[in-house]
Amino acid sequence: MKLLLLMAMAVLPAALPVRAGNPIVPGVGLTDPFVIIYGDRAFVYATHDFSPAHQGFLMKDWWVWSSTDLVHWKQAGTLQPEATFLRRPFDECWGTSAASQHGRYYWYFSAGPTQIGVVEAGSPVGPWTDPLGKPLVPKVLTPTEERDPAILMDDDGKDYLVYGTFHYFIARLNADMVSLAETPRPVKLDREFGPYGAGKTDDKP
Repeated sequence: MKLLLLMAMAVLPAALPVRAGNPIVPGVGLTDPFVIIYGDRAFVYATHDFSPAHQGFLMKDWWVWSSTDLVHWKQAGTLQPEATFLRRPFDECWGTSAASQHGRYYWYFSAGPTQIGVVEAGSPVGPWTDPLGKPLVPKVLTPTEERDPAILMDDDGKDYLVYGTFHYFIARLNADMVSLAETPRPVKLDREFGPYGAGKTDDKP
C-alpha cells in the first residue's frame, strides 16, 4: 500500500505557481496606478471609478492597496479630498505618485486636470495630512494641464516632480519634499511618440 501511494504521488503534477490576474484586483476599477516598494511590501497608489454604472469620470477619493507577493492585494488606506487642501468632497480625484524620504511618506495627487497637491504621513498608508494647505502646483503655473505627477529620484540624491499633458514640465523639490526648489522647466524630448501617431505624446509623463 505504501509503495502504491508513493507511486501515485510521483505522477501527480507539481503545484503550479500562483499568478496574478489581469486586472490584479478583480471587480475593482483601479485606475492610473503607481506602484512602489517599501521594505518587503508593494503598494499601489491609485484612483478609482466610484461606480461601474457611471459612464463618465466620477472619482471621489484615492486608494492605497498593498501586497507581499504581487498576487494577493488588500486595500490598506484611503485619502479623502476633505483631508487635502480641497477641504471638501471632490469628484475628480485623478492620477497619483508617491515617494519616501527621511522616514516620511509623500503622496502626490491630481486634483482634476488643473492642480497637484501633496500629503504626508509616518507610514505608507497614512493617516495623511496636508502640510501646505494649498496646491504644490497651482492652476496655470505652466502652459500644460497640471496633473499626472511623477517623482524622479535621481542618483545624485535630488528629487524632481514631473507632470503635464502632452507638454511635460519638471521641477526640483526641496529637501522637505513638499515645496518646489525652482520654477518648473519644460522637458525637452529627443523623441515624441504615443497612441496618437508620430510626433505626438500622451498625458502621463
